[in-house]
Amino acid sequence: MVSGCSTIVGQQEILEIHSSPRAHVYLMSESSTPVRLGTTPFKIKSDEVFSKNNASSLIRLRVSSPGHVDEWFLFDAKNTFGKLSFRLRPSEWWNDKSNISPSRVAQLIGSSVRDVYKLIRQGKNSEARRDIERLQKQFPHAPIFYDLLGSLSVLDNNNDQAIRYYEQSLKLSPDNRETAETLEKLKRGNP
Repeated sequence: MVSGCSTIVGQQEILEIHSSPRAHVYLMSESSTPVRLGTTPFKIKSDEVFSKNNASSLIRLRVSSPGHVDEWFLFDAKNTFGKLSFRLRPSEWWNDKSNISPSRVAQLIGSSVRDVYKLIRQGKNSEARRDIERLQKQFPHAPIFYDLLGSLSVLDNNNDQAIRYYEQSLKLSPDNRETAETLEKLKRGNP
């Protein structure tokens, strides 16, 4: 379903994570070492994640399996949880454009998305768009950048452009249900 970072929006108090292949789930913290939460398939209560997150307003999780590119997702601690599924990509999938190691690529993408979300929260959408477009050119196989460009296009009331970005994201990650649902809403005229 998800490839890359994603914002979780839902109404549940349980975070449920599935992946193919099975993977370890880590809570990432800037001030300490990663905390291993479990192995997929995996469920955790929201209060357990919050208690392990050192009161940070952003929660970063990493899904990791040997021989595959790590998947990261970032969400605001104020949001509730839902169900996520990941199809992890083999490591060599990322190496077609550069010689950067897959783990470094995952780290760059995760920290870049965090920085972009910060710009968006500050209302600096044009700066965020510029950064995303640069990153999208650097990592053309990362659907998260197309999703972010689609979201910014919706914020700019440019739904036609948003549709094109979400369609490109789905080409790269056809199992991403969140992107597919957003695309369908836009096509029906309900952003």
